[in-house]
Amino acid sequence: MGADASRARIRRVAAACACAVAAVGVVHAATCDVPATGLPTVEVTDSVAPFGVYDQSDIDAALASCAPGCELRFLPQVYENVAIDVGAFPQGLALVGAGQGATVLRAPLYGVTGPWDYLIDIKVDAPDGLQIRNLTLDGRKGEQLPPPDDDCGTAYAQFIRQTYAIHAGNAPGSRDDGVIACVEIRDFLSMAVLLAAATGWAVEDNWIHDIGCHDVDQPCGPEWAAWGCQIQPLRRTNGYGIYLATGVHDTTVAENLIEGLTKFAIVLEEGGPPPPTADCDTPAYPKDNLVRNNTMRSCANGVAINGACRTTVENNTVEDSIETGAEDIFVGFAYVCAAGGCQETLLVSNLARGNQAGGFLVLGEGSVVLDGNLSGNNCVGTTVNVGDIDLDGVYYAFDVVVKDHIALAPTNCFAGLHVHGFEGATITGGTIPGGDPFGIRINSSRNVVVEDVQVEAGVGAQIGMGFGPGLENVYVQSTAAFIGFPQELEFEFGGLDDGDSVAYCRLEGVPPLPQCCANLAGYDPICDSLAVCDPGPWVSSPSLVVERDNGDALLSWSLPSGAESYDVMRGDLLALAGSGGDFSVAALDCLAHDLIGPPLVVVGDPEPGQGHWFALRGRFCDHPGSYDTGSFSQASTRDPGIEASGHGCE
Repeated sequence: MGADASRARIRRVAAACACAVAAVGVVHAATCDVPATGLPTVEVTDSVAPFGVYDQSDIDAALASCAPGCELRFLPQVYENVAIDVGAFPQGLALVGAGQGATVLRAPLYGVTGPWDYLIDIKVDAPDGLQIRNLTLDGRKGEQLPPPDDDCGTAYAQFIRQTYAIHAGNAPGSRDDGVIACVEIRDFLSMAVLLAAATGWAVEDNWIHDIGCHDVDQPCGPEWAAWGCQIQPLRRTNGYGIYLATGVHDTTVAENLIEGLTKFAIVLEEGGPPPPTADCDTPAYPKDNLVRNNTMRSCANGVAINGACRTTVENNTVEDSIETGAEDIFVGFAYVCAAGGCQETLLVSNLARGNQAGGFLVLGEGSVVLDGNLSGNNCVGTTVNVGDIDLDGVYYAFDVVVKDHIALAPTNCFAGLHVHGFEGATITGGTIPGGDPFGIRINSSRNVVVEDVQVEAGVGAQIGMGFGPGLENVYVQSTAAFIGFPQELEFEFGGLDDGDSVAYCRLEGVPPLPQCCANLAGYDPICDSLAVCDPGPWVSSPSLVVERDNGDALLSWSLPSGAESYDVMRGDLLALAGSGGDFSVAALDCLAHDLIGPPLVVVGDPEPGQGHWFALRGRFCDHPGSYDTGSFSQASTRDPGIEASGHGCE
């Protein structure tokens, strides 16, 4: 590596580390500045009997005098039995307290006051630009009494659904551009924040903790353990932090501190079947959302994406994720792209450290880029066969890139990088933490490239590169380095030189290029001088010249690097123009296949009023190049159309 490239890599690593350290240092603010709204101010005073107690009746009186809009100012008091319905305030509304811990809104007790919906329920006719700032919302989960045991039926379902802190959802076109800032949300059974069908919200600088109940360190009290039917269902439904659901777009979740949750800290999920591949236009799917600079500790998982498009997750920290008893989900990971799909998703400069399972888990269909993320000391106390970076896509198709990853410390995971059930994965640049026993392990996958990466052994590491069964077109380039492993390479079945479509290009003492190519199915031993072992066209495009010669067409061309022979196609020029450039309907025939070199004479002219086009590609080692010229004037690639025509050179 040259000096400039080395300095660039150092700068990238230093920048990523700086981002991660900054994320670790996220501290919630007790109060936030309230931008001027121009609305009148209404204080929530002790104005309604019973006097001496601030409660929901006082809030209702203040809301009545607030219409058609105001800044509703809460005093530094504790308000009891709060369940606020935010309805129509056409001029706008802000709910503002005196600061976290100073203004406390306490939820009703289910078993005392009866069922309640949400502590703050933002209705479909609520105004855009709603603000909620500088409050503590207390769900009182340790005081909530479950309904009578009805075999986990209607009463139980209502109970667990109605213990949310803030809810805004279920109707498009309203409740946009809201703000939730500097709010402490604690001790709720179900969820802290749920947004649905909302655009342009900012959920920033909040402290969310102790949500849900689980069997590690968030029990709900002895009376819960005695209630036979509730334990397992409660784990499945409760304990989320910030949930961006159906129809949430252009929303920012930033600078939040989230601790002690039974489920995910931050979720983006539509909840239905996966979106079609490369199609993010379905209105229901959350899209164009940003998750940035959040710190998540001691939750079941950090960030989960399960049916969302164009999500950016950057500069977050997830530490100490634990198995909380929520058995129906993947627990103990830092970042999860789940089976619902992660279309056009970017995870950049995030830190995963000390999590009970792995750091990064990619399961769902979609195009995902993991760029410059950091991990260390993951898979704490678990024996699950996962990777610190786990690309586990059984039954799904993928387009995933892992680049410039930074290993802060070795991992106790089954592998530093585990690739299972993937179609299309590129691992390039950076360092991968060594696992126990593998550095990298790949099985049941195809079209995988590993290059320019350094894999470092840790405690328990035995094998640098492990190949399992079911591989096709897997390339490990000679630029991949495995450091400190007792054994560099292991095949679970077969081995080198057995035509199993695995190219391993870095055996010491063996000429790397022939060895690399010899492992590819269909390899021709004569072609042992192949310059690179990549799964794409290896031949540059020749330049074609067509001249008239006594009524015939004389074709000549340049001799590009890497070409041993050539294919020449002919097609109908009018059909090409009439179809808008569709080569599948305009190709006529293959004039020459595997031709050694120019020139080529095409006898005769087209019929009057007709015309022909010609296209040329080079070949090497029986691998075809491209009919494309590489010119900016070419509108789109020619190769798929010519191949689909049925007249191509095969």
